[in-house]
Amino acid sequence: MDVWNNFWGDKQMKINLISAITYAAVIVVSLVYLVPIVWLAISAFFPEACIHDMSSFKSFPINKMTLNNFWQVLVEAPTTGPLTIPPKEFIQTVINTIYFSLGSALLTVSVCSLGAFVLALHRRRLEKVAISFFLLAQLIPWMVTLIPQFIMYIQLGLFDTIQGLILSGTAGSIPLIILILRSYFISIPIELMESALIDGASRLSILFRIVLPLAKPVVASGAIIVFINTWNYYMGPLILSASLNSKTVQVQIAELVGQFSANYSLMCASAVVVILPPVFVAILFQKYIVSGLVAGAVKG
Repeated sequence: MDVWNNFWGDKQMKINLISAITYAAVIVVSLVYLVPIVWLAISAFFPEACIHDMSSFKSFPINKMTLNNFWQVLVEAPTTGPLTIPPKEFIQTVINTIYFSLGSALLTVSVCSLGAFVLALHRRRLEKVAISFFLLAQLIPWMVTLIPQFIMYIQLGLFDTIQGLILSGTAGSIPLIILILRSYFISIPIELMESALIDGASRLSILFRIVLPLAKPVVASGAIIVFINTWNYYMGPLILSASLNSKTVQVQIAELVGQFSANYSLMCASAVVVILPPVFVAILFQKYIVSGLVAGAVKG
């Protein structure tokens, strides 16, 4: 009993135990996310017959590895067989997704920069009401607004257009990004903005010449978050697009699942191709994501 009391009485021992439990939890959560991705990447290099027999890793013999799945996705689709994607259509949907993600990221950051600047400049009058509004908007699931958007897009002629998808992605991203930017903008001394106003600078000049140069990491992190979120967005493009004019690659991949069968080999290969762009973006701009979010969180 004394040994047990001494164990829990040792402060350093408590810290070590908490650290061990934390690391173990992180490892478990990481495995939950990484194992399906690893399985997906492995399956992309094997024919359909091997994927259906996936009782263990032994069903994936090395001598049957092939790049044929990627060839069928990117170069030449098989002339026979159900549930295939013509490479031209696949590439077109990838291009649509790039337009959708980049457009949503740029428009969201532009709109949120203006909104967050107003909140920072008039923080006493608007802050509580605006923050409550955006927090409430965060609680509303994106999917709840899709049917009203669908009806409105039909009436406005925005259905099955990239512009319509960009507006949808922007609308869903504004609450989070404007809160991130606002939390950093209010850390900039209000006296700096007021002195610029006294010197004759317009509010837009203050935003573009003072605020945004100081907030580059936060703005970049916001744009990257929107890009990744909209790249992975499925339900919106599924409802708001109907043809190759605006169909995204996620919707195209889902069409490889039929009523009674699915082409898992092409699905895995397509998914691996689609995963690469956001992974590269996250790796290349990792420091901006981390520094921007930390700056926004701490300084707010």
